[in-house]
Amino acid sequence: MAVTRPGTNSARTRKRPVAAAPSRRHGGDIIRLVAAFVLFAVTALLVRANAVPQLEIDAFRVANDLPSWLGPGFLVIMQLGNVLAAPALARRRVRLAVDLAAAGLAAWLIAKVVKGIAQRPRPRAVLPNVIFRGAPDAGYGFVSGHAAVSVALATAASPYLGRR
Repeated sequence: MAVTRPGTNSARTRKRPVAAAPSRRHGGDIIRLVAAFVLFAVTALLVRANAVPQLEIDAFRVANDLPSWLGPGFLVIMQLGNVLAAPALARRRVRLAVDLAAAGLAAWLIAKVVKGIAQRPRPRAVLPNVIFRGAPDAGYGFVSGHAAVSVALATAASPYLGRR
């Protein structure tokens, strides 16, 4: 008869399923949330309906002047947020999937509301020589829905990731 010391894996303890530790919000999450709202408030104060500051024009030009062949890669990255909860569900990470879906949907809805309030036209209406890749989007341009959803998804996923 084999003797098993306490604290070691015996055949009986190996068969028991290990419960996943509940995810907890990290103290840094509130700091990131406050920082996001401050950044949003500062940028919202700088937004004018038909005037674009030079710094914003320069940042837009850096992205808009990139080679066209990069477009498909960016499109894949931008659309990943639409399906990010599915792999979490497939791995039975239900809480993560719910957090991702809720954060993404909330950010998208808030962006729609802010666009209606700010009424900032898209770049094609306020800047010359805008390069189009695909059909031009309709509606307003501030706040970026892609940026809002990306930040929301990253924030929602952060407690489930390692601290590194």
